[in-house]
Amino acid sequence: MEAYVGPPEAHPDVVLRREQVLAALAAEGVAVTRTEERPATDSPRGRWALSFEGSGVSLHFQETRDGLVFATVEQSAFDASDLPDRICRALESLGWQVDQENVG
Repeated sequence: MEAYVGPPEAHPDVVLRREQVLAALAAEGVAVTRTEERPATDSPRGRWALSFEGSGVSLHFQETRDGLVFATVEQSAFDASDLPDRICRALESLGWQVDQENVG
């Protein structure tokens, strides 16, 4: 399953910071166990990925020097947790929205 999360179309300038995301996830009771960075090479966007303990769920952000601009929540077919819903709620609390047309 993948869900795409980003700024609302009406406000594409809602850029998030890493510390905001980590605080919102903590408020939802979501524990990040590992982070991984991939700096931008041939593109102006880098990547920041988060993993979560005991789950087949990961969260991948596209990042510019201004902040986080887009996210993908990925869930393994073998993971039946509600973690993606909690992650999406955390990001929505910061002003982003889930692209309901591309959840699947």
